[in-house]
This record gives sequence, structure tokens and C-alpha cells, in this order.
Amino acid sequence: MLRFCRVTFVALLFACAPEVAPTETPAAGPGVLRSTAFPADFDFATTRNVQMQVRAGALTLPRGADIVEVRRTDGSLVFQGALRAGVPLDLNLSLPSADREVEIRVGGERTVRAVRVPVTTTELDLDS
Repeated sequence: MLRFCRVTFVALLFACAPEVAPTETPAAGPGVLRSTAFPADFDFATTRNVQMQVRAGALTLPRGADIVEVRRTDGSLVFQGALRAGVPLDLNLSLPSADREVEIRVGGERTVRAVRVPVTTTELDLDS
């Protein structure tokens, strides 16, 4: 019991340290945002909506229709659906803001055609 009281007393003694007054904020240096420059188009959004229209004709789709996939540059699947020859496919995608391009694949596993396009592309004709 005496040992417990001694340990408790020593712990309380060291726990009562004087409060140190904060120093002034540095004008510049690491971790100070005053010197940080942000691009003009910067915002805090983590995703962006991308609208794209994809078309293909008989040259890309000789069977009349096939699977179309939209993948991020890291290979992760964003969209998968059917694409018919001569019928435009309207895509509304939500992508991470950091993504600058996507890959459009036709044919699924047996990829017939693959094209990388910027996310700013609004219309894409796979036959051209």
C-alpha cells in the first residue's frame, strides 16, 4: 500500500507541470499556408460529373452491338453497358477530380478497340 501511495505521489508531482505560453506564429516556413499558391481552377470537390456521348458504326461493331466499358487509368471499372451500331450512348459519370482521362473499351474481355480520351471530351466516335 505504501508503495502504491509513493507511485501515485510521484505521478501527480510530474503531472503538474507549469503551463507554457504559446510563441508567436512564424511569418513563413513549413506548414504555413500564407505562402501556398493554388491553381485558378482549384476547388475542394473530390469528384466531378462527366457527360460524354459515345457512337460507333459497323466498322467498330461488325455484329451490330457489343459491350462498352469505361475504365479509369488505374483499370477500375466505372461503367459497363451495351453499345449498338449507329445509336449514340449518353454517359453521365462521376469521376474523381484528379482523373484527367478515361479509357473506353469495346468488346469486354476480348477488347476489339480501346481508346484513351480526356474527361473533357463530350463526343466520341469510335469509327474515326
